[in-house]
Amino acid sequence: METEIQGHDGDGSMPRPALILGAAGFLPFLALSLFLTSAPGDPSSLARSMLHGYGAVILSFLGGIHWGRAIATNQVDWSVLSLGVIPSLIGWLSLPLPYETGALLLIAGFLFALACDVAATRSGRMPEWYLRLRIPLTVAVCLAILVPALI
Repeated sequence: METEIQGHDGDGSMPRPALILGAAGFLPFLALSLFLTSAPGDPSSLARSMLHGYGAVILSFLGGIHWGRAIATNQVDWSVLSLGVIPSLIGWLSLPLPYETGALLLIAGFLFALACDVAATRSGRMPEWYLRLRIPLTVAVCLAILVPALI
């Protein structure tokens, strides 16, 4: 069984579906953040809750990627599976907090997930293209979550 993941067609290029769907997954962050930072008066608490909840869901998804990889390669161990669960727990713990505090916890969770992805990529468990996708998306998501918390 192959233990090293290659990029699209083994050439290291980013698969088009990953790029398009990754960018599309950022759109709710962008739309809600723009609404919250540009809405006149007091922005909607519903929009704030939607941004917070979407952040927690996506953070959980990022942890689940490590479970999927471990299962697909039959390389199931405590360290990989634990790192896959922690983002879900961080997202869940952020939900009952006020937006400003929860946003900081979500950002910490996204940075933790990115650090796990960097380690996984360096060890050959994730393809290089995945990290090239994750870094700009993580920066954009963190900014989209942070900016409404500061206003």
